[in-house]
Amino acid sequence: MKPTLLLSLLALAGGLACEASAQTTDDAGPSRFRGPQLSLTAGTDYRSKGVSKTGGRPGGAVRLEQELPSGGFLGVSANSIRNSAGSDVQLNLSVGWRPQALGLRWSFNSTHEVYPGSETSGNDVVWQLTAGASRETGPLTTGVTLQHQPDGFGNTGRNTYLALDGAWRLRPRLAAVAGLGRREQEGSVDYTAWNAGLVFDLSDRVELEARYHATDQSQVGPNHQDRLVAAFEVEF
Repeated sequence: MKPTLLLSLLALAGGLACEASAQTTDDAGPSRFRGPQLSLTAGTDYRSKGVSKTGGRPGGAVRLEQELPSGGFLGVSANSIRNSAGSDVQLNLSVGWRPQALGLRWSFNSTHEVYPGSETSGNDVVWQLTAGASRETGPLTTGVTLQHQPDGFGNTGRNTYLALDGAWRLRPRLAAVAGLGRREQEGSVDYTAWNAGLVFDLSDRVELEARYHATDQSQVGPNHQDRLVAAFEVEF
């Protein structure tokens, strides 16, 4: 691993956090920033980009996020993984921006991924760039997300994931959700993934969901196999 990359991003994060703190102190009006937001996710499987990160086993993630000026944000997180290189956790440091324009909610971020305990002979320093947009029209929310890694983990090279998502509000606290994604990558299998299910807001801070996940490459192994996943998310 190249620690200087992580240190440089940490230095940038520290500078942005100091700027946010200074502006919060100077502004006594209603636009003051919220404090750090902590969230915890756990389920019967942990999925990312349409496939399992844990080989179909239970997993989860914890994330801490701080708002920054003008819609910016800084986040650190850890999530379960299970890979052949020996890692069982993935650490992430993100900096991004969530503006609103043209009737859409946008999200842009850059994420640095670290894999403690990895013994891969390939790349173990991963940068990911993400761009997304969503729109609410009555009970319907639709979104699109594009994620790109110039050099993926291990022997996976350049790869891109494009996803379309939708949610239909059936009741004030109940929504039907669905998603479709396509990942193309050098040095690993390309696949198409989809999911569908229900999300229930148990409270303003607790969310329960059940989704069926499937791919067109289920023969590849446990990570790509079809599976019904139950999960919850809690915000503190």
